[in-house]
Amino acid sequence: MFKPRLKWILGPLVILFIIWHVVLPSRTRIRLQQVVFATQAPLWNVVPNVEKIREFGVAESKRKTWWIHKVKELMRENVHLKLQLANAEQRCETAKQILGINGLPIGESFKCVTAHVIYRMQDTWSQFIVINRGAKDGIAIGQGVLCTEGIVGCITNVSQKTAMVMLVTHPDFRLLVRCNVQKELYVLCGLMNKKGWNSTWYAQLKNGIHYYLQQSEVKTVSVGNIFPDNIHVGTCVRVKEEHGQLVGTVQIGEYLKWLDEVGVLIPVDSL
Repeated sequence: MFKPRLKWILGPLVILFIIWHVVLPSRTRIRLQQVVFATQAPLWNVVPNVEKIREFGVAESKRKTWWIHKVKELMRENVHLKLQLANAEQRCETAKQILGINGLPIGESFKCVTAHVIYRMQDTWSQFIVINRGAKDGIAIGQGVLCTEGIVGCITNVSQKTAMVMLVTHPDFRLLVRCNVQKELYVLCGLMNKKGWNSTWYAQLKNGIHYYLQQSEVKTVSVGNIFPDNIHVGTCVRVKEEHGQLVGTVQIGEYLKWLDEVGVLIPVDSL
């Protein structure tokens, strides 16, 4: 059984050998070799080419992803800058409004930096507020604070990003003022509020008070470079005698109870 199978294998091989070397011309054999090897050569190089194409595609995909991420980052930064610009313009308009309502010339003696009230304790509601501006914004101890309604107080403590404001109703607050157009100067002192935050807030006038000052408007005096002249403080509602001397009671406006946005006056010569 083995010999017939060997003949079946060797027979076709011998026939192919005879056809290749005897029957076919040499030119035909060369042509067939060129066709066969030309067909096989690209087949051997397919895998390396596919790898190169894949590497190129991955690199292009990474580059495209980087550019997309960069564009999105620039768009977010652009939106953030637009919001900052809008907030800056709003603060500038608010500062001009605060200065204008209080009758102050814009940009001459004081620069107004607007700030928001961010903290206020219940037990010191009529004494202190904390604002979101600090030393990095040019805020310093002793600078005056006001709003569109009138005087608020002065800076007593400063950090890099926040500042504490002592209100005009604090017992330790002192300020030189005048009544209406009188030339005499009086000392405005804060008055402790003992009836709760919902009651009317007052301050006191001392130093040579007269009865005719009753129902007169109290305004600031440009002494000490804290506030300019003629900023509204309050109204002297009554004058009475205490401990052998006349003392005026100044009613402070309700605006101090619900402060939201204020302006800090920074002297131009200190910039």
